[in-house]
Amino acid sequence: MQTANDIDGETFLAVDLGGTNVRAAAISASGQLLARRQALESVFTALTRDDLPALVEACARQADAAPRFESEYRVSRSDGSWLWVNVRGRVLERDGSGRILRSAGTITDVSKRKHAETLLQLQHDFTGILLKGPDRETLFQAILDCALRLPGLDGGGLYWRNTDESYALVAQRGLSPAFIAATGQLPPESPQA
Repeated sequence: MQTANDIDGETFLAVDLGGTNVRAAAISASGQLLARRQALESVFTALTRDDLPALVEACARQADAAPRFESEYRVSRSDGSWLWVNVRGRVLERDGSGRILRSAGTITDVSKRKHAETLLQLQHDFTGILLKGPDRETLFQAILDCALRLPGLDGGGLYWRNTDESYALVAQRGLSPAFIAATGQLPPESPQA
């Protein structure tokens, strides 16, 4: 099976699910032949925990004689970033008991579309908050919450610039108490500001 680093646009995939190994022959959009063999468990380790249940459900539907398969999920790249993929396929061959032996399909990088969907949803959600006329603390928390829903962010803080040009941490999530103690108030000349 290919790694997320190998996916460039759309990749055409043929999969042999014999035993506990996956044998895949894939041709990338650039024409590169990608052939991999790996343990079936390792296919699932590249997924986020959030996406695994949907993929397992989609696989179960196909295993129960559904003719087609489609799922979107994130896979981990070697640099630690995430790639959104859309996987579509169909069964080519089953054994006498209905077990899938071979399938074929495509893997498409849909990261740009998923990022655009995220931005649109954030914009919608934030507009809804603004229409409610929030107080200052609620607004600060909403700004931080929206920012932390962007890909690649899992913690951070929002600073307010005071009239004396110092900075005060007004909203945070995922920051350690030691970090907050050291940076909760920053003087105007601080290089951290």
